[in-house]
Amino acid sequence: MNVPDDDQLLDRALCAVRDDMPNAATEAAALNRVRHVLDQAPGVIDDFHALVPDYVAGALSPARRLLFEEELRTSIPLRRAVSAADRAAETSLPGTRRDRPAIRERWPWAAAAAVVGVVLLLNLPLDDQARLARVEPAAGTLYRVGVAGLEALAAGDWVAGDVPLRTGKSGAVRLALEDGSAVELKARTQLQLRRQSGGNRVQVDRGHIIVQAASQGDGRLEVATEDVLVAVKGTVFGVSHGVAGTRVAVVEGEVEVHRGDDRTSLAAGEQFASDGAAPASVADEVAWSDDAERYAAMLAEYAALKRELGSLLETEPRHSGRLLGLVPDDAVGYVAIPNAPAMIADGYAVLRKHFVEAPADERVEDALAVLGEVADHLGEEAVLVVREADAPPIALAEIVRDGLRPLLETRVPELLATLDLSGDEGIEVIASLDEAQAREGRLLVWLADDVLVASTDVAALDSVAVLMDAGATQRFAGRKLHAHLAERYRRGTSYLAGFDLTRLGARPATHVQPTAGLDLAGAETLVAEGFVEGERTRLTVDVRFADAVPPALTWLDEPGPMGALDFFGPDADIAAAVVLGRTGELAKSFEGSHATQRLKDAELHDVAVDLLGAVGGELAFGFDGPLLPSPSWRAVVEVYDQGAFQRGVEKAVERINARAGEGLRVALNVNAAAAYPIYHLDFGLPLFAAYYAYLEGYLVAAASPALIEQARRTHASGVTLTKSARFRELLPNAAPLDFSAVGFSEFGELAGSVRRLLRDAAPEEQKAVLDMLAEAGPWLYAATRESDRIRLTVNGPLGLSLPELAILAGMGTRDDGA
Repeated sequence: MNVPDDDQLLDRALCAVRDDMPNAATEAAALNRVRHVLDQAPGVIDDFHALVPDYVAGALSPARRLLFEEELRTSIPLRRAVSAADRAAETSLPGTRRDRPAIRERWPWAAAAAVVGVVLLLNLPLDDQARLARVEPAAGTLYRVGVAGLEALAAGDWVAGDVPLRTGKSGAVRLALEDGSAVELKARTQLQLRRQSGGNRVQVDRGHIIVQAASQGDGRLEVATEDVLVAVKGTVFGVSHGVAGTRVAVVEGEVEVHRGDDRTSLAAGEQFASDGAAPASVADEVAWSDDAERYAAMLAEYAALKRELGSLLETEPRHSGRLLGLVPDDAVGYVAIPNAPAMIADGYAVLRKHFVEAPADERVEDALAVLGEVADHLGEEAVLVVREADAPPIALAEIVRDGLRPLLETRVPELLATLDLSGDEGIEVIASLDEAQAREGRLLVWLADDVLVASTDVAALDSVAVLMDAGATQRFAGRKLHAHLAERYRRGTSYLAGFDLTRLGARPATHVQPTAGLDLAGAETLVAEGFVEGERTRLTVDVRFADAVPPALTWLDEPGPMGALDFFGPDADIAAAVVLGRTGELAKSFEGSHATQRLKDAELHDVAVDLLGAVGGELAFGFDGPLLPSPSWRAVVEVYDQGAFQRGVEKAVERINARAGEGLRVALNVNAAAAYPIYHLDFGLPLFAAYYAYLEGYLVAAASPALIEQARRTHASGVTLTKSARFRELLPNAAPLDFSAVGFSEFGELAGSVRRLLRDAAPEEQKAVLDMLAEAGPWLYAATRESDRIRLTVNGPLGLSLPELAILAGMGTRDDGA
């Protein structure tokens, strides 16, 4: 008898798989049956992770199992949870086989190939689970849970992953993980550890733990319970889990808590409690630990730092505009901040008190001491006046205490000389303008009764002196910039800056060429205002025009609803949307640009105009899922005329292929047998393809059909980004109902992906900035176009320092200037 060789066996297997593939009619019928079952399903499933035990046990109803398996196809965390449940069940029930319906049981070869692909591409547990943690000396006892019962472990014993561990009825236990982290377990706690390629994982079945997470580099440490997942890179926090739910309490650093579609960032001193779990103080959550006193001290230290920085930056709104009344007519800019010397001196003192351990530099300490003394003599506000034609600026401040002159005449010059900052001209303190004439060219500080005026220009001092006389007329008060600034003072302001754009153009150094679509020709004033509120900062910028917003900016419509954002889920990391007005004006602004010329050269300009005419007023783009290895991008466009838009796409493909010759060609295919037609633009490149479908009056495009289906389900469920807590908490106070444009960014995932991609290619300081961004919170950007102005609002965590911004700006440069 002839025995087929391996190649023949493989050919037969492949033929069997092909023969078993259903035809289009069979697939359509199956989809109709699935749709019918889903229509009978008991609503949307809010928490898929809670269904994992029933899914593993085969106890889900057919309808819920279909919904669960659909989510399982696209959710990496859910696949991890199912894998964990599988291993736990196999450990506790050896030799048994659970009766769970298999997916695609008729296609064993295809299923095997899919499993291999998943193992290669996803961050699944590693095979090597040995020596994951070591037991440290402690008062309590740790047991290894096995089929034969409990096995007591001694100090120094190693613990493997995927093995249930349990503490005794009294005393705490400590584990030292291989990555340098430490886990403290309270009595009657049970958990499992697991080594993963992206970092270790602690699965808490019940009880209380405190984690001192070491720095995780490119990975992260995860702590999971049955209802939440906590992700960290290096911090101290506690997790308690019981029948009523889970509590997470942060002692130091920051953690991110995932529960279903919700994601919450917690800083030191903050706590999360799942449904049913009553909140408790962070100190109480860690009071059982042997290190309770140290944790309490850390909490107190952080609370003190937070209070001190908050009191420093979160100043009371200022309503006095006295210094605004001393601004001369040649002013083109006005910048007002809280008492600057006090903020510098106090900020340094706070940071040094809490963070710096190195010996202090005596020169710096002396400089800050002098700044503090100067600040004690000045009022609550410092003002810098920018003048036209590059004239020297003017500094203004109120004097609230006597004795400032001897301080400026003795201590300040001595200090500048010590720091080698005195220069050739130095500083001259004067009591009258007669003294100023003899000292032209130096930095003149005029102490005029209760006002400090400083400038290198004697004429500037004269112009302020005129306005100090009773009954003097301030011509600047009749300008629109003055009116807008005075309005801010009436409401109460903190950090304020305003510029007269009609006169600012006369300064050569400030001239900026207009950008296509953002030409501000005709703008009269720009006023920026900032507030620090707790741990967040809010900035608003108003650009006002003489009569109305010019036609060149009417492509941005007045505020309106943004249904396009309803296709982005609550976990989207980056999303932006705009309400378009006169799209023809936008096209005009790009006429003559390089992009427009490229379209004309490719004979696509008229097609682009036709496509633009078929769309509605909404456009959105973002990333709703992993950024690596394949970006989960998504674009949504409102389409008024679906037929015209599709004909435009087909015409564009024809012209591109006609010009391509033997080069890059584009294929347009459609899967009409799906639940709804899904079009595929194939560019012949593995990572450069686009799929799109027409849903509810919108074109939804994405990197894969699965992402389009995910967008459809998100839209149907109503559980969207704009309804999530992390989006809504960033909305500015007294926010309008709608915006003209809005953007949301959670840079943590993006920064982490870039950090992993760069690995050793970037300098250490740039990696440090990326690590910091990976832990930063979300930002909200909004724009509104009103009849005579455009307003921009930015709301997010306290901003980066100038050195950090400089480091980021230099990411793509080299020392050689290339």
